[in-house]
Amino acid sequence: MKKLILLALVLAGAAGYVWVKFFSDDWLAEFNDERQNAAAEFRLLGQTFGEQSTQQGCFDQALKGVEDCRSPICMVDSGNFLRGCFETSAETLNFCEGVPAYQTKITEDEKSWARYGCWDINNKSDGCRLLKRQQQALCSNVNTEVNG
Repeated sequence: MKKLILLALVLAGAAGYVWVKFFSDDWLAEFNDERQNAAAEFRLLGQTFGEQSTQQGCFDQALKGVEDCRSPICMVDSGNFLRGCFETSAETLNFCEGVPAYQTKITEDEKSWARYGCWDINNKSDGCRLLKRQQQALCSNVNTEVNG
């Protein structure tokens, strides 16, 4: 039995080595291309939606994208949608009221603001807090990608 387990481990290790040596670079390049294309697509969808919406409407629509989100990819996609949507949407009165200034290194106060802001709208997802970070960037006129 020990020999069988050892053989299985050796085979798994060899297969992993072969994959890393010969296939991982291609896979990574393809994945990166897919993500760049998705980012552009979601940003364009957001811009299109924003032409007929407000900042609050953009935020609400992006929240729908993270409601049942369990992967970082859908959170990033929703963030790209929101960023594009903010570019073309109409201002919402008081949308930036009470929003803390965006800082590169997020503070505990900012984390609390985002957490409680999401709880107030009955959304406890990590995606909601990342979207709140996008709201901070908008309200502070920060033109950058926000990753959390």
